[in-house]
Amino acid sequence: MAGWNARPLWIFLIFLLLSAASYLLGSHMLLITSLFFLGLVIVIKGADFLVEGASAMARQMGVSPLVIGLTIVAFGTSLPEFTVSVIAALEGFRDISVGNIVGSNIANIGLVLGISGLVAAMAVRKSTVKFETPYMIAGSVLLVLLSMGTPDFAGRPFLLGQVDGLILLLVFGIFMTYMLQSAKHQHKDHLKELMGGQKPERNSRWKGAAMVLAGIAGTIAGAKLLVDNGASMARSFGVSEAFIGLTLVAVGTSVPELVTSVVAAKKKLADIAVGDIIGSNIFNALFILGVAAMVAPLEVSRQIVFSDMMVMLYFAFILQIFMLNGKINRWNGGVLLGSYIVYIGYLSIISIPI
Repeated sequence: MAGWNARPLWIFLIFLLLSAASYLLGSHMLLITSLFFLGLVIVIKGADFLVEGASAMARQMGVSPLVIGLTIVAFGTSLPEFTVSVIAALEGFRDISVGNIVGSNIANIGLVLGISGLVAAMAVRKSTVKFETPYMIAGSVLLVLLSMGTPDFAGRPFLLGQVDGLILLLVFGIFMTYMLQSAKHQHKDHLKELMGGQKPERNSRWKGAAMVLAGIAGTIAGAKLLVDNGASMARSFGVSEAFIGLTLVAVGTSVPELVTSVVAAKKKLADIAVGDIIGSNIFNALFILGVAAMVAPLEVSRQIVFSDMMVMLYFAFILQIFMLNGKINRWNGGVLLGSYIVYIGYLSIISIPI
């Protein structure tokens, strides 16, 4: 009843905000603000469908929610990064491809797991500490080394070439092979448990898959509305394009991960919350940049290599240290979020002219 009684209050507050925007900035701003909140509603509802569907699929397939989070959910929530990076590579904005991925991987750990950890303490499986997170770290280190593999003493950007992209894709293939084998063994154990028992209904399997697909579509569509109209709102208030790019693009493509992980944390589904982020970072660094580099060689600025990629490694290593205790508690979440705020502040200082 408490949640139901609070709903009219939220509707009234949103109505007041929209009315104020319409009065102060006109009908055009009202439309932008309305679309911004519509995107917020869609991405939250989409994430709810995604988490519920993923949990149902895990039960019906007989695999752990962690496997679903590391694969299906991670791939689905990484689609915005994939689209942005590949299109940027095709259109010649190659530095954006790498910057988007590095910024998103930083946001995934610092912002997303930071907030999720503050919402609720999340237990971490031993396999995550022993394999998945170290694999994410190894993939991140490999990306840095490959980016630095073409030194240019003339001061021009580094290059992530097609051979580098192929190496990243091969390493990603190893990860997917491991995950498929893990899912196969878990499914066999599940079938043994069902011997002589009641088999899961087929309709429930399709229902879970449909919820996952609807959730992925909702989070991506909602994230696009959120980012596009958020950028328009920022411009109308005189915020610079540079600051919009540093915040809304990287954070915006991480909105699906953010909402999905927070919803999962609230529902006490830590496997999906943590698995989504670890899996997304692996997808981003190995698969997305691998594909983008195969499409066209990617220029990587020295700023990204020696600054942003080092920050990415910092967040990957500190997350592994926190996970050694078997959980991500609220203090850990506060440290991650605080570190991310410091990073954004640093970016603002060096990027926005005074």
